[in-house]
Amino acid sequence: MTKPMSKNGWDSRFYKGAEVASDLEAVLSSLIEHHYDLRSNRFDYETCKTSGDYNKIQLLARSLGDFDPGALTSLAARKAFWLNLYNILILHVVMSGDQIQSIMEKQDFFQGFRYQLKPHAFSLDEIEHGILRANTPSFRKLRKPLRRRHPAYLHIMNPLDPRVHMAFHCASLSSAPLRVFNPESIEKELESASSDFLSRHVSLLENQLSLPRCFYWYKKDFGQKFGLLNFIEKHHPDPQIKQQIGHQGNRIKIHFTEFDWTLNSMEK
Repeated sequence: MTKPMSKNGWDSRFYKGAEVASDLEAVLSSLIEHHYDLRSNRFDYETCKTSGDYNKIQLLARSLGDFDPGALTSLAARKAFWLNLYNILILHVVMSGDQIQSIMEKQDFFQGFRYQLKPHAFSLDEIEHGILRANTPSFRKLRKPLRRRHPAYLHIMNPLDPRVHMAFHCASLSSAPLRVFNPESIEKELESASSDFLSRHVSLLENQLSLPRCFYWYKKDFGQKFGLLNFIEKHHPDPQIKQQIGHQGNRIKIHFTEFDWTLNSMEK
């Protein structure tokens, strides 16, 4: 079934198969192209909310109810889908209510807002910690987010890929840049996302390595201090930082910087 949109000439397609994943990529790509600035990592929520692109999000959200994510069989397709879904749900929630200064102002932000898929409504926490972080508790909790009988349990992605932390966009100044992921190129895209994030937020002065707070929250995902250093050495684009980490090793001291939860809205 097709239903033409009146704005921007976009047609909403209500699929029951894996094509929904392609629609998700297309909508997110349009949002990035028209409303997001990669250099400053800021999004124009105010303009987007009154645009045809916001209508695309709403139509996409409706079409998800007929989509079974189990139709995605390859690891790359599943990883791209869940990352794109997480990031677009974040944007949708921010624009769905009154204007805010931080996502932390919305009560129950990560658990209370959901996209209905077949046969379950998925929250941000279920997508991030249950599926993409291989059913690992968030830094706020001790319990695993998904039990064996939970509908999302079948979609858990093992083993955990720590690069996903550089792919989660949480609409904040300290968050990773907003990106769209494609199954055919997701490995290169995750490598690029990791390199870019580390270039923006990681620095080394003498023997003190400054890392974003998210590395402290989820250091187990990287393998504690030794794993963190290996990850930075492998993915940081600065050859001098790579060399210093390789030379100094465990003698390096780590300083975790504060996470700025201020909404990354476009400056007027």
